[in-house]
Amino acid sequence: LLSPPVTIAPIALDYAQKIQIQIEEKEVKEFEPLTEAAPEETFPPCIKHIFSGIKDGRKRATFILVNFLRSVGWSYEMIEDRLRKWNEVLEDKLTEQDLLSSLRYHKSKKGKVLPPNCDNKAYYLDFGVCHPDNLCRKIKNPVSYVRVKVNSLEENREKEGKKERNEDGGNESNNGKEKSVEKK
Repeated sequence: LLSPPVTIAPIALDYAQKIQIQIEEKEVKEFEPLTEAAPEETFPPCIKHIFSGIKDGRKRATFILVNFLRSVGWSYEMIEDRLRKWNEVLEDKLTEQDLLSSLRYHKSKKGKVLPPNCDNKAYYLDFGVCHPDNLCRKIKNPVSYVRVKVNSLEENREKEGKKERNEDGGNESNNGKEKSVEKK
């Protein structure tokens, strides 16, 4: 009445092979930067907090800002202008050298570099700019936050456009004249 011993090794091996197949089948997504400059309204709380002025971590913040802004479609000129504007709100202003060194370094590198991930304690948490909202809890990098917000804005614009077209009778060629519909 005793059952024969079951060896777990073949079962575990079979499971491991299934998991490996699933991992291999998953599509690896390459980071694609935004093609248009994301508006500041789509920025995560940590970036907004940095822009409002900080006392500690200003050089690290510069590094974050340059990588973040390039990753969300900002040009180098836009970044330089925004860094200068940000420097004006700082109590202890950065020198010109410190302010633009990250930007110059970034220009010398090929490709875009993401800013540090949100869980990198040496950055956002260490100098007190991490004040997560509900969306922050679902993302790993500040750029992901912007992607979600930009997609949401685009979806809302599409819905508004469809709504306006429906209110116009769905016919753009009626030159503002109402369609008459005859009922039989």
